[in-house]
Amino acid sequence: MKRALICAGLGAGVMYLLDPEHGSERRAQLRDKVQGLLPRTSGAITDKAHSIGMQAIDLTARADEKAAEVITTAGIHTDGAGASEEDGESTDGQGGASANNGSGS
Repeated sequence: MKRALICAGLGAGVMYLLDPEHGSERRAQLRDKVQGLLPRTSGAITDKAHSIGMQAIDLTARADEKAAEVITTAGIHTDGAGASEEDGESTDGQGGASANNGSGS
């Protein structure tokens, strides 16, 4: 039933726009109305995109602050190059716990 009503409405709309006597005038009016809406619509879309972009920047900054807070709370030190080490442990860069291997040298 719903589908039949939708099809009937679409059919009536097509007939209205393709009417041989006044269809060209109606299509011109529709075209003018749509073209009049485009600048406002495009401005609204641009404004919304800008707003979303600013929210993303804010969210990123807040996430960075939280990550720094977690790192500080966990006691992890970073060397600025992406590598990190926890308090009390040092690495020799080769997977060992320290440069001294216990041989006394």
